[in-house]
Amino acid sequence: MNIHCACLNSILLILLLNLSTSTFAQDNKATETITYKLISNDAEILGNNDTEVQTCVDLLNAATQRIKRNFPGVNFSVSDTNTSIKVLKTIDSLFTEFGFLFFTEEKNIAFDFLTLAFRKKYLADDYLHFNRYRQAYFRSLDKRTCRLIDCDLYCLIYLGIAQMNHLPLSMVELPKHNFIRWNLPGGGSINWEAIEGTYHLADSTLSCYHYLNSINRNYYLRPWSLSQVYCYYYTLRAATYDYNPTYLNSKKARRDYKIALSYSTSQSVTLNNLVWMHVVHPEFDSELDYPKLFAMMDTAIGQLNDRNYYDTKAGLYAQKKDFKNAIICIRQGISVENDPDNVLSSCKRHLSWFEQGLSIREGRRRFPGTDN
Repeated sequence: MNIHCACLNSILLILLLNLSTSTFAQDNKATETITYKLISNDAEILGNNDTEVQTCVDLLNAATQRIKRNFPGVNFSVSDTNTSIKVLKTIDSLFTEFGFLFFTEEKNIAFDFLTLAFRKKYLADDYLHFNRYRQAYFRSLDKRTCRLIDCDLYCLIYLGIAQMNHLPLSMVELPKHNFIRWNLPGGGSINWEAIEGTYHLADSTLSCYHYLNSINRNYYLRPWSLSQVYCYYYTLRAATYDYNPTYLNSKKARRDYKIALSYSTSQSVTLNNLVWMHVVHPEFDSELDYPKLFAMMDTAIGQLNDRNYYDTKAGLYAQKKDFKNAIICIRQGISVENDPDNVLSSCKRHLSWFEQGLSIREGRRRFPGTDN
């Protein structure tokens, strides 16, 4: 069983509040950022998303203009904690003025891809993720219409602003969450919760920190390189094709997982998801390369000892008709405590199929509707 996690339970959302796209002068550098390149990618899914892309370009340019105005001549690579926090607050104020706001009550948000999220509107109200500036701003409006944004997309836009202004920012992952880290000179850092618009000096106060455990702790809290960010977002698009009923397309899903891995093999979920496609999709049997696929799963499990990954590896053994090793592998997975996707019942069901000499495909055909 494969369930793409990492922030897929969340949604990626942006909004506009009566700001013309001509408000700020164009800056060609915005179109060279990772933000622009990745936001533009989902035109393949949504068709024309020029308005949403332009919103991002305007935000990048507006943030750059305000940073240059408020912090003239500052070398941010050696700035102190107070200056760094002021810059982050400045950027957050632009998100607010453009109508970006995280909304905790949104339901059914998994697998919305990038600018699809921009098109969902709601009314802003006072709740946990209003900081003081956000409260003052939205209370001053007659109509508090917003669009949603989630941690992933916040971080992606921060990275674009960082590229344009030479800010020492990194995107960092926690289970089910991402945040921004400002790297201070001398090895220190500031954690910035974009969804809150607040800074955290200690990791332990971050959202979703409580999901860390002795098994996954070494995998998370690592600052990502830009290659890893590219890998992550291509994985999101692949998962959209893989799981979202509106956009199902196994060939495009597999293509995007492979593109993601061309950027980085350090995302265990990407390795797992691509192998799972070979477990359940017969149209890819002509390209089955068992040694390569098993090596991918060994890498994924080595990075993160996750019950879901043992399920995938066991399914690969079963597809190869090696039921002895399939049973050994799935039993190992059942004994693993780290199970963020809650696949224990699926693993037990798959074990019963393997004991009957059935692969996952065969089990699904014999017992339709019992497996995802």
